[in-house]
Amino acid sequence: MWMRHAKAGEMCERFGTLHLVDGDTGEYLGSAPTYRGEGRTFL
Repeated sequence: MWMRHAKAGEMCERFGTLHLVDGDTGEYLGSAPTYRGEGRTFL
């Protein structure tokens, strides 16, 4: 599933991990925790 949010940080509010994929080759590059995945909250 591909999603694109109007606000840059909104995806990080909903998911604990982002999966990184090369836009040219489609190769999976790994994953990275979001601030929610690290247990942080910004109000």
